[in-house]
This record gives sequence, C-alpha cells and structure tokens, in this order.
Amino acid sequence: MPILGAGTAATALLVAAALYVADLSPAGRLAPATGHPAGRAAGPTAAGTAAELDIFAAVIRAGLNPAAACAAVADSSGHPRDGPWATAAVLAGMGVDPARAYAPLAANPRLEQLAAAAAGGSATGAAIAPVAERLAQQLRAEAGDAAVARAERAGVALAMPLALFFLPAFIVLGLVPVIADLVGQML
Repeated sequence: MPILGAGTAATALLVAAALYVADLSPAGRLAPATGHPAGRAAGPTAAGTAAELDIFAAVIRAGLNPAAACAAVADSSGHPRDGPWATAAVLAGMGVDPARAYAPLAANPRLEQLAAAAAGGSATGAAIAPVAERLAQQLRAEAGDAAVARAERAGVALAMPLALFFLPAFIVLGLVPVIADLVGQML
C-alpha cells in the first residue's frame, strides 16, 4: 500500500513546482523594481521631480530669478553640488548664455520643457512659473498612473497563488473523489 495517494502526490508535485518557479528567498522578495542595483531609479522619480518643480515655481513667483530658483531646488532636494540644478544655478548666475546655462536641466527628459522655457524666458521675459507648475501637474498625473499600473499588476500577481494552489487542490480533493466514487459505483 502506497504511503501517498495519487491526489496527494500530485498536489505535492504542484507545490514543489510552484516553489521552484517562485523565488521565495528574501533577496527575491526585496528585488529592486527598477532594475537599478540600489533598488532605486538612477534619477529622481516623477513625484520627486514634481516637488522640485513646485519649489522652482514658488521661488520664481516670489520674485527671484531662475538662477536663484535653481539654487533653491539644488539646496532643498539633496542633489549633489555638481547635480543639474546646482550646475544650472552656477552657470546662469555667472551670466552664461541661457541655452547653455540650462542645458544640464535639459539632459533630464522631464525637465526639457523647463530648460527651454527658462532659456527663452531669459531672452524674452516670458513667465517661467506657469510652465514649471504645468510640468509638475503632468508629472504628478504620470506618477499616479504609474501607481495605478503597479497596483493592477499586484492584483494579477496576488491571483497567481489562487490559480497555482487552490484550484488544483479543489480538483484533487473535491472532484477526483466524486468522480472516483461515481466510477466505482458504475463498475
């Protein structure tokens, strides 16, 4: 007489296969979502950039020039001294051509429009704060959409154990005995 029944053996094989496929080690559970080794993206997130843009717009609305606004963002956001905001602040403060001064900001795709507006605003006197505020709103919407997408993916990932464990268990423990009993009665 076998120690395990056919249903128990099938369930054990399914559990073993699921455990083999799933990475249940602590390192696997804590793996970075961005693919960056430190677990974070190389640059600031969309929400972080939106906060930086809010600071920039607030300083501009307070009456200071774009160089001072860049310096305020660099000081408040914890960027390194050679980061794009600090570099743009120094270059603009030294009187470098605006297109060249705000080029470090243009290297970030999220800040390209702001760099163009700051360079154009220096030459034409156009308002820069509304551009920064609009970009901040767009980035917040982007961050919200990304959060919704992550939540939807989490829902799918949470449904996988249901399919891998409960459905086979229902079949093995619920349907197989009923079918075996029916076959036994017919014979």
